[in-house]
Parts: sequence; C-alpha cells; structure tokens
Amino acid sequence: MNIDSAPTGGLSSENFVLDGQKPIREVRVTLINAPIDIGRVLGAGSVLTDPGEPSGILYVASYLRKHNPNVRVSIIDSFQRNWSVERTFQELVLLKPDIVGISCVTANGSEAFRLGKKVRKEMGETLVIMGNVHPTYFKEVYLNNGACDLIVRDEGEATASEIVSKFCSEGSRGDYSDVKGIFFYKDGEIVGTPPREMLDVNTIPFPARDLIDVRQYPAYKEGVCVIHGSRGCTFRCNFCSLHQRKYRYRSADDIIAEVIHCKETYGYSYFLFFDPLFGGNKAQTNEFCEKMIATGLNKEVRWSCEVHVNLIKNDTLKLWKEAGLVDVALGLESGNDEVLRIANKSSKVETIRNAVQIVHDMKLRVWGLFILGLPGDTAETIEQTIRFARELPIDNVHFSTFTPYPGSQFYNDLMAKGYFNHIDMSDLDQVLPWWDRFSAYTAFTDNLYPIYTPDGITPEQLKTFQRKAFRTFYSTPSRALKRVKVFGVRKVLQELKPALKLFRRVKGQYPQTGKATLTPSATS
Repeated sequence: MNIDSAPTGGLSSENFVLDGQKPIREVRVTLINAPIDIGRVLGAGSVLTDPGEPSGILYVASYLRKHNPNVRVSIIDSFQRNWSVERTFQELVLLKPDIVGISCVTANGSEAFRLGKKVRKEMGETLVIMGNVHPTYFKEVYLNNGACDLIVRDEGEATASEIVSKFCSEGSRGDYSDVKGIFFYKDGEIVGTPPREMLDVNTIPFPARDLIDVRQYPAYKEGVCVIHGSRGCTFRCNFCSLHQRKYRYRSADDIIAEVIHCKETYGYSYFLFFDPLFGGNKAQTNEFCEKMIATGLNKEVRWSCEVHVNLIKNDTLKLWKEAGLVDVALGLESGNDEVLRIANKSSKVETIRNAVQIVHDMKLRVWGLFILGLPGDTAETIEQTIRFARELPIDNVHFSTFTPYPGSQFYNDLMAKGYFNHIDMSDLDQVLPWWDRFSAYTAFTDNLYPIYTPDGITPEQLKTFQRKAFRTFYSTPSRALKRVKVFGVRKVLQELKPALKLFRRVKGQYPQTGKATLTPSATS
C-alpha cells in the first residue's frame, strides 16, 4: 500500500508500505509546535510578534520522510493557530498518531507538559516525545510526572528517525536504550544515552513546508521566508542557550537551491536568515553572495541576517549588499564595557559603535538588539545603554530584559549559586507557573515580572527601564516614520495599544526573584 493512499485510521495489520518485497508497518507521526498563551507571556506586546514557520519540526519531518519510507508525517502548529492544549488534543484524536513529538521552549513548557500528560493518559499506546533545550534541562519534571516517554537532546532529525525505526519492532513501551541522544525513565530512575554525532547539514533536506499552509503565516503576506544557512556558533556569550557549539554551514549551492525553490514554489521574495551566527565562515558566505549575483537572484529577492559586530567589515558588507542584503541585525546587548565583559560578549562599546556606523554608511537598515538587566548591570549602566541606543544610527531596536534561559552559562551559574532554590522542582504548582515567567518582554504585561534582576535593582525598576527604553527610542519623529516605512501603517497602528503601556507607571510590588548574584569574578 502506498503511503499516500493509506487509510486515515490508526495502525493495523494492513497499514504498511512496501520496501522492495518486505512489508513495513506504516507509522503515523505528528509533530507539534506546542501551544502558548502569548497574551499571558507578552501581554499587550503580543501584537508585536508574529508566529513564524516552525523550522525545527519541519526539518525533522523532511528528514523522516527521506530516511523512513514507512512514515506518514503531519504537523500541528498550535502557536500559529492559537490553539489551546485541549483544542490541540482534539486534533490529535482525529489524526490518531502512533508517535507524537512536541517541541517547546521554557515560556510554553507548561502547555507542552499538560499536552504530553494528556496524550499519554488518554491515547494509550501513543509514544510521546519531547524535544528542544527546555525539556532536556527539565527532564526530571517531564519524565517523573509522566508527561512523555522520551526526551530528545540536541539535534532531533537523526534521533527521531531511529526512534521511528525502533517503534516498528518495540512499540511505545519498548526498549529504546540503544538509541543515542535521548533520556527516558526506567526502573525508577532517569537514564541518558550517549550524545549523538552532529549531522552534516548539507545532508538534511529542505524543511517540509508542504506540510503546513504557509499562507496562514503573517510573514507570507509580506513575502518573507525564514531560512537557515548554518548551525552552531563560535562565540560563547553567557546569556545564550545555544547548545550546538560546533559551527557547521551549508554549501552555497544548497542555500541557493532552497532560495530558488521557495521563490518559485511559494512566491517568497525576502529571505530572513535565522542563523545564530551568519557569516561565521567568510569563504562560504562570500561564495553564496557571488552566486546570488551570478544567477541574478540579487535582483529578484532581498535578504537579512543577524551578525556579530566583530564580523562587520567594509569589504564584507559591500559584497553582501550587492548580493541583495537590505537589513542587518546586530546583537549589541549593552552600552557598558564591563557588562559586556561579564556576558563574555567578545566585543567592546567602541567595536559596537564602529560596526553600527559601517552598516549605516552602507545604507543598510540597522536593527539593534539590547538586553537590559544583565548580570553586572546597575541603574547607571542600564541608563547608559538606553542613551547609547539613542545615540547610534539604528533604525529599529529590541530591548529585552535579561532572562537566564536554561542551557545558558548564566543559568547554570545561577543554579549553582542557589538563585532558584525557592522553587521546589518536585512541586508542579510552583514549577509550571515559574516557567511562564521566562519572558524577555514583561514591560508589556501587568502580571509578569522579570525572573532575574541584578543586585540593587527591583523587578519594578527593571520593567520601568524597559518601558523607558522603548518609549524614548521611538519618541523621535524620524524613527517613528522609519518604523512606518518598514512595517506599514496598519502594523504600526496595531502597535499603538502596547505603545501606550510604555507611558504608564509600573503597578504592583513584585517579590525579589532570588538572593544570589553573579559577580564579575563568577563569570570572567
């Protein structure tokens, strides 16, 4: 039976595809971008963010289809559909999957927990898998409380493929102990298998965008496509939760092929490189740009990227611009050298100033990304950062409050110092609401407060600083007009409600989030 004509019911003796002459059971896999109550996490600021294509699970889906001929994959993007846990579960009941894979971050970890627990309780033999950095760091919470069967650590493509193969012989309650890169519960304890070798990124198929309706994503209406040219990062910023330290990049030909495919298939005309570090290999990046020019794609599409300030050079930007680059995002973080040192940013204020000026002089749009309330910050250094942002020739900014995401060095340091000792990890009534607070934009909320504040700064003060930073930057008419030019009148009008919140006083008193602090000596 061909996989495309298989019945919609669950697994049965007739559900198989033919691999040569050997019958193979068909396995139905549903991959889920976990639900999230975006209003709870971002408050009025929820209109400032749009759900993008769930690249992570789309890559897993494409890899499964390439390496597991007996798999039928479906995607549920609960974030994009604004579905609750209950609504997502109803869809699963209709799909009747054999395996459910759920990807989540800390801010929607509680929804993923509730969904996984419900699936395991009510869908019998379905194998439930969690993936991403968050469940890896909180594996005890998920596995000890029956929210999943397996947790995939690090990259998920090859591990998911092997799990599907094992499922055919082992079922949902079988022995997966020889699968690399997973955690599971066995004989009263959590067992971890050895880490899996990282993939050659050029062997991974393009994301399975055909499994979603791209037209339902706001970016599609603007012709914007998210694309990945590399994985990993060579820098070691202490606030970053990136778990792939080895830098691997796709060939220029492979990236060009995906650009052409997405342009011709979906009509995309703007490509947003969502790499942790774009341009990490100069020769590869230059080859990509030269081929964009040689093929004429630089005249047909535009693109943007996020770059470390240390990589910004005049000759580099000149070639990138000729290849179609129009927007550059720079992780600037702070306007204070000591705060940058504690964060292990590998750059100084003067480097930042020069990099921004080079991008601006090249007549490219500059996006400045700042973090307020980093370890080592004081009221004075935060004010310094806010002034620094206004002084720079930046077109648009993001001011996030420092959030110690699980997987980052800062998170590990805080855990070691007992900063979160007030949270009983065995008490779900404490842990799940605590995860909700891993939000970097509490300024737009009434009920959430920063999960971390530097010594000497209260949660109210940090929220006030974040509101002031946005308010003062965009209060100048020239920058307000630039935002209208980039996003359009309709989008900017939608932003008026959260913008009004920036002018209001922070209400309520919030408890301090912990007692331990990160001193310069702790992270130097």
